[in-house]
Amino acid sequence: MPRQVRCFQECKRLRLVTFTAVLVVFPLICSETSFGQTNVTRIPAAEAATHQLPGTPPSYPSVAEAARIQGDVIVEIRVQANGTATPYRLVMGHPLLAPAAVDWVRTLEYRPFEVDGKPVNVVTDVMVTFGRPSAENRQVSLAEISFQQMFWTAEDSAQDAIEKVNYTTAEQYLQNAEKLLAPVSGGKRHLLERWRWSTSMGQLCQARKKTEEAERYYKKALALNPSSEKNSVEMAATSANLAGLYLDEKRYDLARESARSSLATYEKLLKQSSSGDSSLRDSYAHAIAVNSWILASVALAQNQPAEAIKNCNEVLENRALLVPEKNSMVSFCEGIISAVKHDN
Repeated sequence: MPRQVRCFQECKRLRLVTFTAVLVVFPLICSETSFGQTNVTRIPAAEAATHQLPGTPPSYPSVAEAARIQGDVIVEIRVQANGTATPYRLVMGHPLLAPAAVDWVRTLEYRPFEVDGKPVNVVTDVMVTFGRPSAENRQVSLAEISFQQMFWTAEDSAQDAIEKVNYTTAEQYLQNAEKLLAPVSGGKRHLLERWRWSTSMGQLCQARKKTEEAERYYKKALALNPSSEKNSVEMAATSANLAGLYLDEKRYDLARESARSSLATYEKLLKQSSSGDSSLRDSYAHAIAVNSWILASVALAQNQPAEAIKNCNEVLENRALLVPEKNSMVSFCEGIISAVKHDN
């Protein structure tokens, strides 16, 4: 799948990593959670359509039209606070129709969505139709849109419950998400959703101190690898979860290995990102800071003060992005640097 079509696979879902009494909001890129550390609002497709402003219809790809290929393409998008749309990922659609649908989504404009009277970024799905799909195909498309809304709502609710230390409620939401996945996902379908569910289960188990189960879920998430890239953002995020788990268990060598792997990917992505996309760059920098904090903790535990200071300086350089974990991580690093200077 082309990288531009897969934007959301580099843009969304991991938010919580728990370790050593610190609950860290740890993002995937491009989502509102990645730089504001707040939950992005998910809007049902039908409701979002009422905000869509008039525009030009999508262009039917000539190759697809000549081959009489008809059907729906579902694209998950972010509508920014100013009403402009950005494609996140291709949810489903014929490969000859999908690129045209993604290109068309970029032209969409919406009346801004508001929460408490203030414009906010939202996530929703758009169904782009080419030709006249059969009733059966249309039913499949509508079922997929319904599934996406229900699954991600359950997942986001589970994440909120974990953050609020309401583990029983989180488990209930994750059970609901699992039930939604069971009848629709097989083979290579819904890899991102299955990756997210496995990751969330790992986070819940880790929060409950069930470390063996947590490790098993994280490794399952690594094996899924939705984007099929060795150094994908999903793999970097899951590696960071494992690093936090290993740090909890004082398995320092494994914590260092996982954190370094995650850090290297985020540093590479930061260098490749556009200077004009501040939110994307902020999310990468936030991830770099969290991994640096893990590495500083490992270095301190293994009596490597110089290495600890090096990584702590990276944390402090990005302190503005560390909310709500800012106080604990920043004070930790400031304390290390102060103590080492005092000793010298």
